[in-house]
Amino acid sequence: MKVIIISTLSFLIMLSGCFYIYQDIEYIVADSTQALENLTEKVQTKQWPSALKQLEKLHKDWKSHIKICTFFADQNQLYDIEFSIIRIQHYIKNKNISMSIQEIHILMKIINILQEQQKPSIQNIF
Repeated sequence: MKVIIISTLSFLIMLSGCFYIYQDIEYIVADSTQALENLTEKVQTKQWPSALKQLEKLHKDWKSHIKICTFFADQNQLYDIEFSIIRIQHYIKNKNISMSIQEIHILMKIINILQEQQKPSIQNIF
């Protein structure tokens, strides 16, 4: 009987940890998506200095979020996000609208995939 109780408690603790992490990821994704949508608008209207400042703020915010993500997310995805931010910065500095917007949308997709992979499900728990 002790084994069943301990196993059940361990499972519930693990499940609650998954929900906590997912809520944190939801916040990160919502915040990042909003910032990327604002960045897209600035790039489309050719507000290059403002877009660069927005991207620097996004990069700074991502650096603070990455501390949480490193424990449960795929490292390659985190590197892809970092590289994508660097590419966007390069495209904005070169005032390349099409490549900037394309890379922003790629970054949005990578961040959404990160969220999908952290959804609480049986596959993600085990």
